[in-house]
Amino acid sequence: MEIREILETNLVSNNLEVKFRIDEDTDEVIRTYTFDLDVILEYGYDIFPEPLDMTDMDEEYLDEEYEMEEFETEIDESELTLFMNEFFSITEKLPEAESY
Repeated sequence: MEIREILETNLVSNNLEVKFRIDEDTDEVIRTYTFDLDVILEYGYDIFPEPLDMTDMDEEYLDEEYEMEEFETEIDESELTLFMNEFFSITEKLPEAESY
């Protein structure tokens, strides 16, 4: 089992939701899994090529609660793919395929 492609990532708070396909999947199915960012770091992977940039936010905005999805973040998909392959081979928690 290998990750064939990452279709979408959604960063919310300390979680990364990933929609993807493995090499055995057809184009008609999709799998979704939500990773805790701390777990990705515990495995030794750094999926953010640049630190999160929050310098454009004013102090009033910083005092409010916010969702991480409001920030533009670039994710290193090759690093994420390596992590996912290792994670699923160790944990065997591969999600079921769903119709796309």
